[in-house]
Parts: sequence; structure tokens; C-alpha cells
Amino acid sequence: MTAPIIITILGKAASYQKSVMSWHSRDGRSGTHAYDKKSYADWRSYARGQAADQYAGRPIIEGAVEIVVDIFREIPKGFSQKKTRLALTGTLRPLARRQCYCREVVQR
Repeated sequence: MTAPIIITILGKAASYQKSVMSWHSRDGRSGTHAYDKKSYADWRSYARGQAADQYAGRPIIEGAVEIVVDIFREIPKGFSQKKTRLALTGTLRPLARRQCYCREVVQR
């Protein structure tokens, strides 16, 4: 087994956002086009670039891969002292998806 590869992406992560656009042409054709919103697309491009820079020079991974993701988030300023203590000890967990991102660590 090889040593784990750790990739760290600092900064605030953008939430996953997709948009859908429908179109109709004059000759009767129609379709739907799905695309990423700009804030998410920009963050995804940044995160992909950071991961590529940190992984540069290593051989391509072949075979089974185990991925462990650790996500760290800042404690909201509106938390009471009691909630802040509980959050720091890990007893109080985030309840909403949007509260979960600040730093991502990926190990392979």
C-alpha cells in the first residue's frame, strides 16, 4: 500500500448549483440544456486546479481507490458560548447542507 495522497483546498466552497434552459427553434426542434451556475463553475474550476497542482508529477492511479473526505467549517458568529463549545468538541453537528463547507481534505 502506498502512502496517502492529501489534497487540501482552502477557502469557502460554493454550493452545487445547476440551471436548466429549454429552447425551441423555428423548424420545430426543441431541447433542454443543463449548465452550472457561474459561482459554482468558478469554484469547481479553482478546486480542480488546486488539486492538479498538488498532485503534479505523480503517476496516474490505477486500480481500487479509497477516498476519505474531511470537511471543516467555521462556527457561526450567532452561536452561544454553549453551542460553540459543543461544536468545537464535535457534539453539535451541522444540520443543513449549506453549513458544511470551509476546507476539504481528500486522501486516496
